[in-house]
Amino acid sequence: MNLLLIKEFLENSKSAQMLRFGFVAGWTSIFELLAFYLILLTNIHYQIAVVISFTFGTTLRYIYSRKFAFKSKSKKVATQFTAFFSISVFDLLINIFFMYVFVEIVL
Repeated sequence: MNLLLIKEFLENSKSAQMLRFGFVAGWTSIFELLAFYLILLTNIHYQIAVVISFTFGTTLRYIYSRKFAFKSKSKKVATQFTAFFSISVFDLLINIFFMYVFVEIVL
């Protein structure tokens, strides 16, 4: 396969865009989990630690998704971030629920 075709695929295809997004999501999830554990070491309640690490991880995910995965050039950063964060709050609620179930009920 021609290297120019590979470069074109990696820069412009929707499949490559989704691969980049998956990479960004995985990488930022690792940082979010690391932040959660570091916050727990300071003896902050686990639910507060979830919210803080979620905010950190979602902010990183937005920045890297915008720059690396989707290569957005839009000037509407505040509007996009608000929409991205608002949708991600559903994920936060699921995290808080399962943390409560596994920490308070199961364990």
